[in-house]
Amino acid sequence: MLKQFCLCILLFFGSPFWGQINLVGYCKKNNVSLKTANFQVFSENSLIASGRTNAKGVIKFELQTGKDYTVKLNEPSSIPMFFEVRAKNASVAGVTTQMKIETDIPFFYKYDEDIDIKAFDKPFAVFYFDGKDRMTSDTALSGLFYRNMFKKPIKLNDSLANVGGSKKLIKIAGVIKSDSKLKNGIGNLKVQLFKEGSLISSAVTNRNGVFLMKGIELESGYELKIKNDNNYRKLWLSDEDGLSLNEAAANGSEFVWSLDSNKLSKIWNEYFTYSLGGKLIQSTNTKKEFFSNKTVWLLNKNYTAIKKAKTNVFGAFVFDDIQPGSIYYVSVMNNDCLPMCRIDLLNKDDKFITVLDTTFNGYSSSKLVADNNFKFDNLTLNNSELKMNVKATLYGDNIKNPIGKLKVLLLNDNYLVIDSTVTDDFGTFKFKYLPFLKKFFLSMENKEKELDVFQNIVVYGDDKNLVKVLTVEKSRRFNYKVISSEMQKLREIEMEDPWLEITVKNAKTDKTLIIENILFERNKSSLTPQAMAVLNKVAYTLSQNIKITVQIIAHTDCIGTEESNLKLSNARATEVKKYLIANGVLESNMSSLGLGESKPLNNCGENCTEAEHALNRRVEFILNK
Repeated sequence: MLKQFCLCILLFFGSPFWGQINLVGYCKKNNVSLKTANFQVFSENSLIASGRTNAKGVIKFELQTGKDYTVKLNEPSSIPMFFEVRAKNASVAGVTTQMKIETDIPFFYKYDEDIDIKAFDKPFAVFYFDGKDRMTSDTALSGLFYRNMFKKPIKLNDSLANVGGSKKLIKIAGVIKSDSKLKNGIGNLKVQLFKEGSLISSAVTNRNGVFLMKGIELESGYELKIKNDNNYRKLWLSDEDGLSLNEAAANGSEFVWSLDSNKLSKIWNEYFTYSLGGKLIQSTNTKKEFFSNKTVWLLNKNYTAIKKAKTNVFGAFVFDDIQPGSIYYVSVMNNDCLPMCRIDLLNKDDKFITVLDTTFNGYSSSKLVADNNFKFDNLTLNNSELKMNVKATLYGDNIKNPIGKLKVLLLNDNYLVIDSTVTDDFGTFKFKYLPFLKKFFLSMENKEKELDVFQNIVVYGDDKNLVKVLTVEKSRRFNYKVISSEMQKLREIEMEDPWLEITVKNAKTDKTLIIENILFERNKSSLTPQAMAVLNKVAYTLSQNIKITVQIIAHTDCIGTEESNLKLSNARATEVKKYLIANGVLESNMSSLGLGESKPLNNCGENCTEAEHALNRRVEFILNK
C-alpha cells in the first residue's frame, strides 16, 4: 500500500546531556523532500517550540525528558497532521543518555479523493521510552493509521431502487461468454444497451469478457445487443461470478437479450471494482530477468502511493479494488532496478503491454486509466485467475506467548474446509496458493484444551501488525470470521500460474499436463516475443526442479493439409525444446513431438471461428517427477 515511515533509533554515548532527546524528521510528499512545512511543539497545551523545514526538507529540535509532547505539522497544500513523543517516564527511570529519534514524515495532498481526513484526527506516529535506554515507536498504531487513512467503499442499501422519488441510477457489470463452462469471456466485443430503439449506453468487453455500464435506470424494457461479427453460434450473458446465465442464439447479424428489471438487477453491481495484474521484466544491453521479489506501487492521480504489492519469482503482481474510471500509475522505485534498465509490463498471458517509461519522484511509472482502453483491458483479471496466500501469527494474551503446534483450518463462506495447516514454534501459519476467496473463516482446534489457559487470542498479520484480539471460549474450537477490512492484513493475492504452483508449492508432477498458447509466426516455427516470455517461466521452473522430465507436444489448427500441419507442429515442438536448452534446461530431461491437427480441443472442424482455431493452436507440457 503506502510506504511506511521508517524509524531508526540511534544511541549516543560520550558526554551526554541529561534527559535530552534530539528529533530529526525528514518531511516528504510523494517521495519528494518537502521544504515548505512548519512545525509546532506543544506540552500540556503550551507551545514550547516552532520552526520550519530547512533547505533539504528536514526539521530538527530538542526535547527534554519528563514531559509528553505533541508535534503538529502543517504545509499549505497538505492535510495537517501530528505525532506524539511520550518521554514523561524517561525522567522517572533516571535516563542519563542522549537519545535520538529519526523518522520520515509523510505529507498527503489535502484534496486527495482516496484519503479519509478523519484518520488525521489521531497521531500518525507515537514515540515512547522503552523503559531502558532509548525511544522507540508504536508500530501497531502506525500500521492502523495507514490502513484507516484510505477511504473504504460505502455500502448502500441494494434494495432501494428509488431515492427521493427519482429513479436510481445504477452500474451494471456483466460477462459475455461463448461457452457457459469457460471461466473467461470474450474480449473486445462491443456491447450496446437499447430502450425502445434508442441507444442508452455502450461498452467494450475486456480480456475476461467483462463489460461495465454506469448511469443506468433500474427499469424494464431494455435490450442488450452484440453484433455477430465473428460468426458465433451462441453467446451467454452472466454476472461477474458466472451466475445468472442467459443464453442467446444468433438472430441474423446480432445477439439480443431482453432485460426486464428483474434480469437487469441480476447484473446490477453498485460496488463493482476491477482486479488487475501483470508481470515486470527488467533488461539492460547485457541482461534480461524477471523483476522478482520487489515492491510494485500503485499511485493515484495525485501521485499518492495507495497500494503496494510484492512481485513473485516471475515478476508478477496483483492489485484489487481498482475503482472504475480512476487514474493510476503502476510504479517501481528506481533504486530497485538494474542500472540503466528498461522495465517492460506484460499481462497474465505474457503479452507485452507497455514500458514503465515515465520517471518522476524516484519512480519509473506507466499511467493507467481504469476504463475501456488497450492497456487497462489487457491487465484486468477475473476471480478465477487469482490465487491467495494467507499468513498470520497467533499469540495467547500477548506477544510473549506464541501458540505453536496448533492446527488451523481455512473455510469458505459455506463453512467447507479448503485447507489445513499447523502453526510453527513461533505461532505462525501460512496457506499457500489457494483458490481466491472473497470471504473466508479461520478455525483453530482446541481438542486438548490448549487454548483454555488464555483469555484472548491475539492475531498478528504478515506485516507484524496487530489484526484482532478475540476472546477464547473455554473448551470450544476457536473460530475467527475474517471481515473485509482485515483481509488485506492477512491475505496476499497472486495470479494463477501452473508454473508458479510447481515452483512455490513443490506440487506433485506425476503426469501433470500444462497447456500454453505459445504463439508462432503464421505457418512458421519462429517464436514470438510473447512465446519467449512464456518459455522463460518454463525454463526457470524446470531448471530449479531438475528431477522433473517434460514431454513437449505441439498442436496446430486444421487450416492447411494434415501433412503440412504435422510437419509444422514437429518443427515448433523442436523450436521450443531448443529455446529451453539455451536457457538452462537439461536436454536429457526433455523430448518433443508434433501431433499436427489430429487432437483438436473442439469438434468444429472447417467451421471453427478464429477463437476456436486459437484453442487448438497450443503446446502441451507433460511433466513427470
